[in-house]
Amino acid sequence: HQCHANLLGIQCTVQGTAAVGQPLTASPGTWRSRFNPDLTLNPTLSYQWYASGKAIKGATTATYTPTAAQQGAKVHVVVTGSLSRYTKASATSTPVTIR
Repeated sequence: HQCHANLLGIQCTVQGTAAVGQPLTASPGTWRSRFNPDLTLNPTLSYQWYASGKAIKGATTATYTPTAAQQGAKVHVVVTGSLSRYTKASATSTPVTIR
Protein backbone atom coordinates (compact mmCIF):
# COMPACT_ATOMS: atom_id res chain seq x y z
CA HIS A 1 0.00 0.00 0.00
CA GLN A 2 1.50 3.29 -1.10
CA CYS A 3 0.57 6.69 0.21
CA HIS A 4 0.08 9.25 -2.55
CA ALA A 5 0.16 12.98 -1.97
CA ASN A 6 -0.87 15.73 -4.33
CA LEU A 7 1.56 18.10 -5.96
CA LEU A 8 0.58 21.75 -6.09
CA GLY A 9 2.06 24.06 -8.75
CA ILE A 10 2.09 27.72 -7.80
CA GLN A 11 2.46 30.82 -9.99
CA CYS A 12 3.33 29.42 -13.41
CA THR A 13 4.03 32.42 -15.65
CA VAL A 14 5.12 33.29 -19.19
CA GLN A 15 8.11 35.61 -19.46
CA GLY A 16 9.35 37.49 -22.50
CA THR A 17 7.95 39.79 -25.18
CA ALA A 18 4.65 38.47 -26.55
CA ALA A 19 5.48 39.03 -30.22
CA VAL A 20 6.07 36.94 -33.34
CA GLY A 21 9.69 35.74 -33.41
CA GLN A 22 10.37 36.62 -29.77
CA PRO A 23 11.03 33.69 -27.42
CA LEU A 24 8.67 33.13 -24.51
CA THR A 25 9.83 31.19 -21.45
CA ALA A 26 7.70 29.31 -18.98
CA SER A 27 8.58 30.03 -15.38
CA PRO A 28 7.22 26.96 -13.56
CA GLY A 29 6.90 28.65 -10.19
CA THR A 30 7.18 26.83 -6.89
CA TRP A 31 5.92 23.28 -6.42
CA ARG A 32 4.74 22.15 -3.01
CA SER A 33 2.89 19.34 -1.32
CA ARG A 34 -0.83 20.10 -1.20
CA PHE A 35 -0.99 18.53 2.27
CA ASN A 36 2.16 20.17 3.63
CA PRO A 37 2.51 23.61 1.98
CA ASP A 38 5.79 24.24 3.79
CA LEU A 39 7.40 21.36 1.87
CA THR A 40 8.97 22.60 -1.38
CA LEU A 41 9.33 19.83 -3.99
CA ASN A 42 11.41 19.41 -7.13
CA PRO A 43 9.24 17.39 -9.55
CA THR A 44 10.09 16.44 -13.12
CA LEU A 45 8.40 19.09 -15.25
CA SER A 46 6.86 18.83 -18.71
CA TYR A 47 5.50 21.65 -20.83
CA GLN A 48 2.78 22.14 -23.43
CA TRP A 49 2.17 25.47 -25.13
CA TYR A 50 -1.28 26.43 -26.44
CA ALA A 51 -2.54 29.04 -28.93
CA SER A 52 -6.22 29.98 -28.85
CA GLY A 53 -6.89 26.99 -26.57
CA LYS A 54 -5.32 24.39 -28.90
CA ALA A 55 -2.06 22.56 -28.22
CA ILE A 56 0.79 23.71 -30.46
CA LYS A 57 2.33 20.61 -32.04
CA GLY A 58 5.94 20.11 -30.93
CA ALA A 59 5.85 23.00 -28.42
CA THR A 60 6.82 20.92 -25.39
CA THR A 61 9.85 22.66 -23.91
CA ALA A 62 10.18 25.52 -21.43
CA THR A 63 10.78 27.99 -24.28
CA TYR A 64 8.56 28.67 -27.29
CA THR A 65 8.92 31.22 -30.10
CA PRO A 66 5.58 32.26 -31.62
CA THR A 67 5.25 32.20 -35.40
CA ALA A 68 3.19 34.39 -37.72
CA ALA A 69 0.43 31.77 -37.42
CA GLN A 70 -0.01 32.77 -33.76
CA GLN A 71 -0.17 36.54 -34.34
CA GLY A 72 -3.23 37.88 -32.50
CA ALA A 73 -3.70 34.58 -30.64
CA LYS A 74 -3.75 34.16 -26.88
CA VAL A 75 -0.85 31.86 -25.93
CA HIS A 76 -0.43 30.08 -22.61
CA VAL A 77 1.59 27.20 -21.21
CA VAL A 78 0.61 24.28 -19.02
CA VAL A 79 3.38 22.92 -16.80
CA THR A 80 2.87 19.42 -15.42
CA GLY A 81 4.87 18.15 -12.46
CA SER A 82 5.42 14.50 -11.67
CA LEU A 83 7.23 13.03 -8.71
CA SER A 84 7.38 9.51 -7.30
CA ARG A 85 4.62 8.85 -4.71
CA TYR A 86 2.78 12.05 -5.69
CA THR A 87 -0.23 12.53 -7.92
CA LYS A 88 0.64 14.51 -11.08
CA ALA A 89 -0.46 18.12 -11.10
CA SER A 90 -0.58 20.92 -13.65
CA ALA A 91 -0.30 24.68 -13.43
CA THR A 92 -1.59 26.97 -16.20
CA SER A 93 -0.21 30.40 -16.99
CA THR A 94 -2.28 33.46 -17.71
CA PRO A 95 -2.53 33.87 -21.52
CA VAL A 96 -0.55 36.52 -23.38
CA THR A 97 -1.67 37.96 -26.72
CA ILE A 98 0.94 37.66 -29.47
CA ARG A 99 1.64 40.90 -31.35
